[in-house]
Amino acid sequence: MYTFYYYTHLKYDEYSDYFKSIGFIDGNKDYLLSQVENNKKFCRNQEGIDYNGFVESMKQDDYVIFITPMDSEEILGACSISINSPYYIMIQSICVPKNEYTGIGSLVLLKIKELTTTMGIFRIILSAEPPVQEFYIKNGYVRDLDNEDEENLMFLRIGKGKIHKKNKKHSQKKGKYHKTFRKKKKKLFLLSHKKR
Repeated sequence: MYTFYYYTHLKYDEYSDYFKSIGFIDGNKDYLLSQVENNKKFCRNQEGIDYNGFVESMKQDDYVIFITPMDSEEILGACSISINSPYYIMIQSICVPKNEYTGIGSLVLLKIKELTTTMGIFRIILSAEPPVQEFYIKNGYVRDLDNEDEENLMFLRIGKGKIHKKNKKHSQKKGKYHKTFRKKKKKLFLLSHKKR
């Protein structure tokens, strides 16, 4: 059994009720940083993850979540996300250290999926370097082949959001609508990075 924590860097935490409704409890930023900073071993896959970028994301991204065993304070994994409701949740950075626990990265992704479903958001997006893409594929993510500018972009579709319904309805046309949808998706992705 595990405990999930979260904290935010936002002045107004409009989503706290969603986090708490699925079992998250308030986390301590300083405690997380004490285990993550100056500890490159915290990130298991050094090839696929920028450790310094990960640490910075723990200090400044919108929301940070982390997981511990129920009977211990050892942090088993951490992740930062941005929420662009009702369109998507973006995973900014995720790291899991090498230890005796298995499946922690997948468990964190599952918890983010649960949060996404609870909020009525229909998509999770992320950018993953080739060495870690297989991990995300095993967890149901797919490469975004429509986005030529961002070759590492991956996503997981949740349920049937508004855009998803239109996309399904017009899937046989593959014409003007799909070009418009791709442009909107790209614009949303670029706007999320502009805020940072």
